[in-house]
Amino acid sequence: MNRFVSTFTTSIGKKMVMAVTGLMLSLFVLVHLVGNLFYYSGKVGFESYSAHLHGHLLLLGIARVCLVLFAVLHVAFGIVLYVQNMMSRPTGYIVKKGVFCSSADGGQTVASRLMPYTGLYILLFLLDHLFAFTFVNRTSSGGLYHMVSTAFHNPFYVAFYALSVIVVGFHVSHGFWSAFQTLGANHPGYMPAIMIAGKLYAVVIGFAFASIPLYIYFF
Repeated sequence: MNRFVSTFTTSIGKKMVMAVTGLMLSLFVLVHLVGNLFYYSGKVGFESYSAHLHGHLLLLGIARVCLVLFAVLHVAFGIVLYVQNMMSRPTGYIVKKGVFCSSADGGQTVASRLMPYTGLYILLFLLDHLFAFTFVNRTSSGGLYHMVSTAFHNPFYVAFYALSVIVVGFHVSHGFWSAFQTLGANHPGYMPAIMIAGKLYAVVIGFAFASIPLYIYFF
């Protein structure tokens, strides 16, 4: 019981919760991307995928509950750690590095310094995304394919969405390898490979998601 309580009271415990929930959310993003890419198969393929997904309401409901729980824990502990970090370093960090360089030796990257702000932006983007495509009556809106196609004929929404998913990739570029480091995978033999994998994952996520609205608007 004491070990369980320490998870929510100690700094390392909070970081471990953020690491696990962050990796789970990253996995969800990848699965969500695979679903979104069905748009390229046309209306029939995209609607069939959506219908198949909503044909398993129990599993879908469990997945949504887990995602909400992961998101709440990730955001809550992120805020707590940010406040604690600000209080312990009132003069700010001295050592700063490049955008994607490792900060394992104490320095900070642009991505790591912006994590609280990109995280907040992603939260706002997620809320907008849910109200635009999830918390709506898809039948009366002409189906999901029609909803997506209509939404991304608006150049301002295309720009907003493309920027937002690039921010997601930017956030993940640091969070991915940092999560593994927190969980004890900080070994010189394989940490460089994990960092490269995280950056590649971030690039794929950002550009693959952004390709869909750009494809709809221009083609």
